[in-house]
Parts: sequence; structure tokens; C-alpha cells
Amino acid sequence: YEAALHFVSSKVAVVGGTLVVKKKGYSVIAEVDCVENDEKNNPQYDVTFLSGEEATISQREILLAVWAKDVTFLQPRILLNLSRCLLKLANVDTTRGNASCVGENMSSAKSSRQERYRLAAVRGVSIALSLCEYHTLESLDDSA
Repeated sequence: YEAALHFVSSKVAVVGGTLVVKKKGYSVIAEVDCVENDEKNNPQYDVTFLSGEEATISQREILLAVWAKDVTFLQPRILLNLSRCLLKLANVDTTRGNASCVGENMSSAKSSRQERYRLAAVRGVSIALSLCEYHTLESLDDSA
């Protein structure tokens, strides 16, 4: 699934491209208006959300670059299948102990592996729903 998502998703957002980003705990769609580097040479993205609100976000807030030519809803289908697998893993994995990710501080690593699988599955479904909403709105705009 990871390889399939990598194939249909761009790692670098380009001006005019569309992203799924984290905003106040939700997955939302944003269009890239401008990309500039900050004083530490980290890319900063000026984006416009579907609501019309504008913001500057870091690369850490980007969840996925939207594949504009996804007429068969491939990205959402991959994410939903991955989420289904993560939920099955949460039921099957009986490993005790806490799980942490690389680069994560230890205070946030107090959740079990099963909880982490479930949280990742929820995030995948949330991104898939945002993508479906985006493609539906795009198809309505195209037909109007």
C-alpha cells in the first residue's frame, strides 16, 4: 500500500497543486499558492483552503499530495484498504508494551501498539473522506 500511495502521490507540493493537510485535528483540502523557504531553509507553503481561508503551513502539516488525475478514486481506495489492514492488525497483535515512532518524544509514546494501529486507521479514513469530498466537488465544478 505504501508503494502504491507513493506512486500516485507526489512528495513535493507544487504551486497550483492540491494537498490534504492537518488543520485543528482535521484533514482538509488546500491549494498551494506559493512555496518559500524560511530562515532555516525549510519549505513553507502558502495555501488556500476550500473555505477561502489562507494560511502558511510547514511540510509537517501536509498529509498527502492529491493526485489530480485520480478519476477512479485510487488514492482513497488505497487508504481505505490500508486502514482496514491496520484495524485487523490491531485485533491480531497481542504484543504488550508501548509503541513509539522515530523522532517522537517519549511522553507521547504511552499508547499501545493496538491503539497506534487504530489511530493510524482513523487518520487514513479521514484523509480518504477528504479526498472523496474534493473529487466530488471537482466533478461538480467540471459539469457546471
